[in-house]
Amino acid sequence: MFGDTAGWMLVNDYTIHEERRLSDRPFMLTRVPNRVSVVMHNVRAVESIEWANNHWTGDLTVDDDGNLVSGDSAKDRNEGYARRRIITGSGTFDDKITVFNLEEGAVAHFTSFDNIRIESLPRGKVGGKHKATTSDGISFSGMSSRDVPARGLMEGEPGKLWVDDGKHEPTEKPETLNAELYIDEEQFDEIFHAIRDGAQNIEAVHLGIVAELFESEVDASLSDWWMSHEYGMLKKKDWVQTRARLDSIRASFCGKLLPEPTDTNEMDEQEDESDIEKDQSEKTATINTLAYVAETYAQLKRLNARGGWTLAALVILVIVTLLK
Repeated sequence: MFGDTAGWMLVNDYTIHEERRLSDRPFMLTRVPNRVSVVMHNVRAVESIEWANNHWTGDLTVDDDGNLVSGDSAKDRNEGYARRRIITGSGTFDDKITVFNLEEGAVAHFTSFDNIRIESLPRGKVGGKHKATTSDGISFSGMSSRDVPARGLMEGEPGKLWVDDGKHEPTEKPETLNAELYIDEEQFDEIFHAIRDGAQNIEAVHLGIVAELFESEVDASLSDWWMSHEYGMLKKKDWVQTRARLDSIRASFCGKLLPEPTDTNEMDEQEDESDIEKDQSEKTATINTLAYVAETYAQLKRLNARGGWTLAALVILVIVTLLK
């Protein structure tokens, strides 16, 4: 879909008009909230302790008297250490995300995220200014297509999808698609603990990511939510990024639970009982053997009294065979 961009006109970063026209307007591609279902791999729950100061709020300078002063407030400079928790991994999805520009058309395709980072934020930060959903996107796409406002529908959303071109590495690496996502603190702590404590029994972790992605109105009109879609991310110069929100996260677990720890005293008592049972079993076996030999001797004595030596020999042979 994004391979042939001839005749496309960029109205703003969220609306493209095609050369083809309907009766009253051109065909469009709109960049609205669309959902991508992701299966996570290599899931990790990471805990760290870091210096909590915000390095971007102010600069250290020297005043006229030669004293060092900070553009930050004293509170910002004295926050100290803080705990940081992150859920990381990679992920795959059935849809296709195409990076394109109006001059060359499609320049890259992705069906996976190389890096996914999920962190917490105070309640109210996630959702941006309008708390826009995929339902809001429907009213600006497909047969309902119209120009999207210049600031988009997910204005203020802190999360993002972005492409790393790999050129800043010491050795140049292939381009990768990455996701930086956030959840309210309360919900994040619950899912973090579940993944951390059940790490050995994780069966799967599924994400629902809502991101501002381009889609042609024809594809949006003719496809259902459960079908694979081709979405677009616009490349402007060397910059490829779009806003995104973690719409859902679901972790499933399997495997056997670890047995409850046994008290040491109980274990000693169980071992003592086992030894007693073993001794009793050995004594019983010895008594049974002696009784068996005595009975056999008595039978041989009776046979001998009757002069049946041949029959006695046969009995002895059978007994020896059985005792083996």
